[in-house]
Formats: sequence, C-alpha cells, structure tokens
Amino acid sequence: MDVTDEEIDAAVELAAALASGRFEPAEQRDAYRNAVEGVIAAKEAGHRIEPAAEPLTAGKVVDLMAALQQSVQDAKAARGENAPPADIHDLPTGKKAAKKAAKRTHAKHLLGVTKKASL
Repeated sequence: MDVTDEEIDAAVELAAALASGRFEPAEQRDAYRNAVEGVIAAKEAGHRIEPAAEPLTAGKVVDLMAALQQSVQDAKAARGENAPPADIHDLPTGKKAAKKAAKRTHAKHLLGVTKKASL
C-alpha cells in the first residue's frame, strides 16, 4: 500500500492529539451497535422484526484525508497549539545504530526486561 507523506503527517498529528488525553472513548457512540441491540431486545420481547420497506440510499461520500486534517486542526485549536510541524529525520544506520541497539538490548537484559509473549 502506498502512503503519502501528507497522510503520514496527518496520522502522526492525530495520534499526538489523541495521546494528549482529550479523547474520551466513553463519549463515542456506535449507532450500528445500538440498532442491533434494539433489534435483539425487540426479539427477546417477542416482537416480530420487519425488514425496512424502502431500500437504503447511498450515503454521502466523505474525503477521509480532509476529515482527518480538519480533526487534527480542530484538536490543535482546542489546545491553543500553534507549533510548527516536527522535523523528520532518517533513522541511523550502520555500525553506530547497531552499537546503540546492542547497548539497549544489554541494558534490558541487565534490568530483566523481557518481551511479552504474543498470543
């Protein structure tokens, strides 16, 4: 999958906005889940569920990148943040990077830090 720099920047900014502590999952609503729970409750109560009489119409097409950028801008504005974008640097390669990784691994070993087993 090809991802543009613009998409990566927007995703990083959104992640930072969510990490700031302003995101409250309890405030989010899942309309589909609520509708399914309503159908289940009606069936449990002995009601017959009739299919929709009219076919569903196609919804509005949303530009996800534009929505993501707007969300990031709104989050920044809410925090009063006007910081310039972060600089992106290439990851170090070669002997220096290998030495750094080896030191980190050795330090983790000395501290008893281990990876959690994945299920």
